Amino acid sequence: MYTELNPKFRTKAGTLTRYSFACGYIETKEISTETRGSIALEPNGYHVKGFKNGVHFWEIFVKVSDARKYLNSMAKTG
Repeated sequence: MYTELNPKFRTKAGTLTRYSFACGYIETKEISTETRGSIALEPNGYHVKGFKNGVHFWEIFVKVSDARKYLNSMAKTG
């Protein structure tokens, strides 16, 4: 599933913490070969990039919670 990290790098839910994003870690989610995405912290916010049924998407959010909601919604919808 994922590599064992120091506890301050993961939340209780198993997602990356804001500290780990600041250290350069990237959170990824892969549903199929054509639907996948990632969240990374850039200087201007959390970038959510990926592919949905082969079509590229890229959105930027100020809060990591909003970025996760968007990535989860992209993964759920057909």
